[in-house]
Amino acid sequence: MTPRTKKAIIAVVVTAVLSVLIIQFAAQPSNAQTVSLNSLPGTLVLDHSYNFYVTIQLQNGVKIYPNSVVTLSVFKSNAVLVDYASFNGSGAPIHTGGFLQSVGVYNGTPSNLYGYGGSSSGYLSYKVAVDFASGGAVSSGQYSMNASVKINSTSPSLNSAPAVFNVASSPNTFPIVPIFLAADLVVIGVIVWVIMTMRRKR
Repeated sequence: MTPRTKKAIIAVVVTAVLSVLIIQFAAQPSNAQTVSLNSLPGTLVLDHSYNFYVTIQLQNGVKIYPNSVVTLSVFKSNAVLVDYASFNGSGAPIHTGGFLQSVGVYNGTPSNLYGYGGSSSGYLSYKVAVDFASGGAVSSGQYSMNASVKINSTSPSLNSAPAVFNVASSPNTFPIVPIFLAADLVVIGVIVWVIMTMRRKR
């Protein structure tokens, strides 16, 4: 192999490595914020409370502020919006939508809590409690929910992937115990009647 060929091969390899590095760094977005829904149950029963988490990943010193807005949208399986709820960056509900019960800051990188301080990346997670009531906009069937975050009035919304879940009717709450008690009393009454009848015949 001639020295000229060796130099050409080395030049090709160096160019390829530099190209890969440049592409990788260029592909990194300057503001790689994301939002996700975590631990949303696959099935929610009407009139029961459930918890899940909204987690916001933050990059490059971007922070969630008290006036930031997080919106939870519920869609029917045909992608029709059924209802929504929203809360601010501090976790205070803005619109309950009839299903948002409570919100609290669950965990996060300290520099990003409530948007104070910080100059690098971090995250903020909210613990959300929901309860879909019977007779409300959400009934039995399949739905999806997504979370969108508006960090400030000029920023584009961050949107999570939809989380699919099923809603089931409340279990039958008909008073079973009183029925068993009544049945027991009837049986006891029949036994007493039979005994009394047999005694009279003697």
